[in-house]
Amino acid sequence: MKTFKIETPEMSYVIGFLWADGYLKHNTISVTLATKDFDSIYQIFSLTNNWNFSHRQKYLKKTNKYYDSSCIRISDKSLSKFLNENEFKNKSHISPIKILSNIPQEFHKDFFRGYIDGDGSFVFTHNSNCSERCNFSITSTIEQDWSAIEKLFNDIDIKHYKIYKYIRKCGNSSLINISNKWDIIKLGNYI
Repeated sequence: MKTFKIETPEMSYVIGFLWADGYLKHNTISVTLATKDFDSIYQIFSLTNNWNFSHRQKYLKKTNKYYDSSCIRISDKSLSKFLNENEFKNKSHISPIKILSNIPQEFHKDFFRGYIDGDGSFVFTHNSNCSERCNFSITSTIEQDWSAIEKLFNDIDIKHYKIYKYIRKCGNSSLINISNKWDIIKLGNYI
């Protein structure tokens, strides 16, 4: 079996996106997402490997509605071995420090771009009184280790961020948040 290496910015992006939203079962790696979001990442995935793409309607019991869903899937022993060796199955709790150590430094921003596209959110709004609201956050499990994101923020001189933990009846979560416009711009310029 060939050794899996990340040699392109596109593959680093895909690994970051998988770290956010992917799952691994045996040697099959998959991502399921809303079809409206599929078009923005389809070309990047298609540049990196022979991914299978499928579309269907899914029923969401909570809202009693159907929505269009897309699945990106591949069976690849070398990629699944790489992900397993880099603690992919624990990604909802650990920081991606180990996997980043196996990605060339020049592709780290692409990993973070994929990770943010999977789990992040940018919000810029203008109110009628000409005030603006800026917000960036990444959401995960309540146990999430945010140290790699904190390191990134420190490396690019983002000083104003907070980590929040929520315990709710509908589920527990945590998020890392920036609400300072200039720090959000620094992150945007980086990725």
